[in-house]
Amino acid sequence: MAIGVISTYPPRRCGIASVAFHLRQALLAAGEDFVPVVALVKRPTDMQVGPEVVALVRHHEKGDYRKAAAVLNALPLRAVILEHEFALFGGPLGAHVLEILGALRTPVITVFHTILASAPPPMIEVVRRVAAASAAVVVLCERARELIPTRFGVPARKVVHLPNGVPLPPEGSSAEWKERLGLGGRTVALTLGLLSPLKGIETALDAVAQVAPDHPDLLYVVAGATHPEEVRERGEGYRARLEEQVARLGIGAHVRFVNRYLTEEEVVQYVHAADLYVTPYLFMEQTSSATLATAAFLGKALLSTPYDYAVELLSDGAGYLSPPGDSAALAQGLRRLLESPEERARLGEAARTRTAGFAWPVLGHRYRQLIDELPGRGPVLPPAPPIPPGTDIRARPPVFWRGAAPRRR
Repeated sequence: MAIGVISTYPPRRCGIASVAFHLRQALLAAGEDFVPVVALVKRPTDMQVGPEVVALVRHHEKGDYRKAAAVLNALPLRAVILEHEFALFGGPLGAHVLEILGALRTPVITVFHTILASAPPPMIEVVRRVAAASAAVVVLCERARELIPTRFGVPARKVVHLPNGVPLPPEGSSAEWKERLGLGGRTVALTLGLLSPLKGIETALDAVAQVAPDHPDLLYVVAGATHPEEVRERGEGYRARLEEQVARLGIGAHVRFVNRYLTEEEVVQYVHAADLYVTPYLFMEQTSSATLATAAFLGKALLSTPYDYAVELLSDGAGYLSPPGDSAALAQGLRRLLESPEERARLGEAARTRTAGFAWPVLGHRYRQLIDELPGRGPVLPPAPPIPPGTDIRARPPVFWRGAAPRRR
């Protein structure tokens, strides 16, 4: 038997695609023989997937969702894990996801990456319907676990809190990776991820300008390409404004932009090399952050604005919080950590302790256990009859079917 995954997936450039990749690897490492993937795609480059992807779902093609369900129904699956974010699916507020959920004959665990206290009624209705079609739902922080029954009406018995998964660190010390990445001799503050205005990088740059005169070794690294949707809608205007801000503040020697999409390995390498990790985000209802979780797991001193996930992760002395948009408060925390390696080490150790169970290999076992414990799961439904001859649409552009089913045992 196998566990399926429905999500964006590499080579698509998306944080949840990275989550799905790591989840699949973790499930295999935990003992699953086969973990087939249904990949959500938007562009031709998203379709260049590996053999583990058994179906592609084009964003706005409602029929693709039903066809993908038919593919999964024909496989010997005991459960499917669906990674949910509203923008990943076509239709109003991603409502096309209900097409695949309604057609699946296998128990589904839905992982909600966004649960908003301020959600409007249409969003609440989508969450309710997705949860109703799921055997269990996973949220990534306690705040979301509190909200989803009270605000969204999802039965509490269905809700499980599992943390953001994080990859293991690369071999070698932080100092060694600093040298490899050209950061040697500097105290490195880092912000990672796809760039967009909600990242609040302007605040961090202002804070760097306040601190840099007294700390010539400080280097603030902003690593990652501009978010594809930001580029599509507004081009590179946001990045250009940040570069102009750096020039205006005269902090070019203290700021480095790494303007490209980082591989999974590079993300962990940059975090491992950093001394401080900064998330100056402006949106306070964010209920997950894979990069903040990774930095905590690797024992970095953390500075953040108090969005939901950060408030929870940095509790019990695991980091500093400052108000969104308040560069003076962020500079105060930055200055304290630059002047006290002992305080950096203390915060880093607290963050490491806080996230001890976040490693993907651990979560692979936890997801398998959750599936084993699904209430009333009972015997797995037998595979549906094979798709009739003549329905192979591999010859029809764009490609939909990919990969092959596992051998039946």
